[in-house]
Amino acid sequence: MTRETLAPLAFAVVLAFLVGACSRSPAAAGGSDPSARLLAHTDRMIELLRANEADPEKAASALAAYQAKHGAEVEELKRAMAAFMQKDPLKAAAAASVYGRKSTELAHLTAQAEARARTRAR
Repeated sequence: MTRETLAPLAFAVVLAFLVGACSRSPAAAGGSDPSARLLAHTDRMIELLRANEADPEKAASALAAYQAKHGAEVEELKRAMAAFMQKDPLKAAAAASVYGRKSTELAHLTAQAEARARTRAR
């Protein structure tokens, strides 16, 4: 496989991770609140896509590296969200609203990068 044919595949793998990371719920910035920490991860992935939007291969590589480094933590945060949502449903609902907007933005940026990668592969 050439580098051009790997770019769309890399984006498909990254997209699968992002959908899994973003489909659960909430987020913001840190501390013991799993929604805040999950949102911080989502924000960082958005930053990586924006910083590398001109080079889809670099974007895919950056996201794959981020997943490799933080994937286990993201999975743990998703599990912690179930308990958090039962403990404080109002706060969880508010966080879910913010997270929903961010995950939609992340999915949109990922789709754009994947489209650019496909265009380059032709």
